[in-house]
Amino acid sequence: WELNGKIQTSLDVLVRLFLFGVALEQDVIMSVLGQESWDLLRETSLLFQHPSSPSLFIGQVQIYPISPSDLAALDSECCWFITDWPMESLRPTRNAIMPIGYDTLELMSLSAVGGSGAGLLDLCCGCGVQGIFA
Repeated sequence: WELNGKIQTSLDVLVRLFLFGVALEQDVIMSVLGQESWDLLRETSLLFQHPSSPSLFIGQVQIYPISPSDLAALDSECCWFITDWPMESLRPTRNAIMPIGYDTLELMSLSAVGGSGAGLLDLCCGCGVQGIFA
C-alpha cells in the first residue's frame, strides 16, 4: 500500500480521507465508494468541502484503529477511535475538540486497567479518552 499510488479500493479512499487527512476529488470518492456511501458520508457530515476548491473533500474526523493487545482493558478484536484533527487542519476551530494524538494513545496503553474494581480519574486532562477505560 502506497500513499501516492493509484486509488483503486474503498480502503485506499478511506485511509487517505480518515487516517491521513488527504483531500480527494469528489469524482474519485464517488467512483470508488459509490453513490450510496457518498450520500451516507455527506449526510453524516463526515466529509466537508475544501474551502479553496469545491471539487475536493476532506474527512471531518481522524479514525485510529487500536489493537486490544495494546490496551489490557479491551476484550474485543479491534477498536476504533474517532477524533477531531489537530488545530492546524482545515477544520474550523470553533467546532473542534481536543484531538486524540500519539501521546494520548501512549498514555491510554499505559493506564488501561483490567478487571473489576479498578478505576481511573480523568479530570480536565485533554480529550477524555482515559475515562473510556476506567
